[in-house]
Amino acid sequence: MSNNLEEQTLNSDPGLDFESCSVLLFDPQIETRYQSADALKRIGFNKIHHARDMETLEKAYHQGGYDLLIGDTTGAQSSICEFIHKVRHHTFGSNPFVGIILTTWSPSEENVRRAVNSGTDHLIAKPFSFSQVSNRVKAIVDDRKPFVVTVNYVGPDRRIDQKRGAEIEHIDVPNSLRAKAANDPDFAATPDNIERVMGEINAQKIRRYDLQIGVLIEMITRSMDRDLHPKTLTARFKKLAILMNDLLSRIRNTGYADAAKTCGDLVAIVRDMETNERADPEQIKQLREIAMAMHLYFNPEKTASDISAEILDTVQRIEMRTALPGARNAAAMC
Repeated sequence: MSNNLEEQTLNSDPGLDFESCSVLLFDPQIETRYQSADALKRIGFNKIHHARDMETLEKAYHQGGYDLLIGDTTGAQSSICEFIHKVRHHTFGSNPFVGIILTTWSPSEENVRRAVNSGTDHLIAKPFSFSQVSNRVKAIVDDRKPFVVTVNYVGPDRRIDQKRGAEIEHIDVPNSLRAKAANDPDFAATPDNIERVMGEINAQKIRRYDLQIGVLIEMITRSMDRDLHPKTLTARFKKLAILMNDLLSRIRNTGYADAAKTCGDLVAIVRDMETNERADPEQIKQLREIAMAMHLYFNPEKTASDISAEILDTVQRIEMRTALPGARNAAAMC
């Protein structure tokens, strides 16, 4: 009786119609896959494509056209979460903004963290009720969280403390589930809308890379001043090289392409410093000057003082976390 009431509650909303919406449903276990499909049919979905393994999932998603993806993490935690991560970063498939719900039989801290960091909209622990599925679907339509961007993450903003990290901008992304179910074409995942929002995401990625590069340079120069352990210094130089190469590849064919020469100059001096046994004060000065020129290019609305303060504040927070008993080595992040 309660299930019928739940179904009537959702379907009684005259503004929602899921008949034209398509779902890609991944679950290696046939019984729970069909249970999920039954819940989706009761919500109003008619177009449900089943995938029982990752190969089928990837092939189906590559063909495109899905408005909702529901995937189970059981037995394939790393595979499905890595797949979602690629989707969100637009390195796989044509729509990085598809609505995503992940399910799991094992809601351990590690599995929850992995799922959340993939960029999914929601995570549901099994066994779940019809209302849990319907409420998550409705939330993607009516109350989807805006996306945020960091160096390693693209997805819904899940920060509890919105004041912390307030400099991270919110992005309203295409939502084909809303476009169809609520007849709201402004949210359609058209190629033009996707390209426009991916441009915003790429611009934020570039600024995130720029900040992390500045932080690493500050930590490297401090390390050289303090004669820090060579392995730590080597690890930071290696991380800096990776970030610089990623940044150079990201700015190609964008409005930031003119910064390529400055970035190249920075890479050259970093490589030269990496081969030196002792810190050269003149090289460190040159490194900081070139880095600041790059920061100002990517952040024209900021002053050199603003940028320096932001970098120093980040470095101090990392060093404080590193000093805490049992804290992980923050050098791995930076």
